Amino acid sequence: MKNYDIAVVIGRFQPLHIAHEELIKGALQKAKHVLVLIGSANESRTNRNPLTFHERRNIIEIVFSKHLSELSVRPLNDFESNLDWVLSIDEQITELSEQLNASKICFLVCDKDLATKDSNNILKLLPHDIVYHPLLYNLSATDIRKCLSGGTDVKSIVTLPDASKKYLEKCWNAAEFEMTNPSKLPRKKWYRRRPFKYFLEAATWVSVLFM
Repeated sequence: MKNYDIAVVIGRFQPLHIAHEELIKGALQKAKHVLVLIGSANESRTNRNPLTFHERRNIIEIVFSKHLSELSVRPLNDFESNLDWVLSIDEQITELSEQLNASKICFLVCDKDLATKDSNNILKLLPHDIVYHPLLYNLSATDIRKCLSGGTDVKSIVTLPDASKKYLEKCWNAAEFEMTNPSKLPRKKWYRRRPFKYFLEAATWVSVLFM
């Protein structure tokens, strides 16, 4: 029985493995619609976040191709403050709940490690149920990334969903190429770099104070 209108699942999915797959399956069983928020969406081509948001979204949509009408996959950026992070989540939920006329919402989470527990505690700031999902597999995407970086054939990694392996094989090759050729990555424009942004913010406050 589906007790919720929307179940929210949050993760980086770098890459999506079978424990992630089970978590999203659990969300589909509990809610009429599932919102998957892909964390660190503004980070890619690093050792910790090798895949882009679009690559991770494509993998999820391949694995859950039979459930696309019940699934929304959206980006969730990293922020320097937890409050900004949780407000971004709230905006995404509000927008989708208005579209679907949904009122009963939950977060489907697991207690895999300390970082996951910390994130779950932050989610308590929002007025939605937190439903804990038992882990069938105690997996680490870090270990999978190490295997891929070490040259392990994607097809031989049993902790990856079969439906995504062919696509992941292609996008992992692209990720490795760009990570080993950093000069080919787009650089931030000077006016988007942190020191200038701090200077601009300080100048704005000074102008407000002396107006």
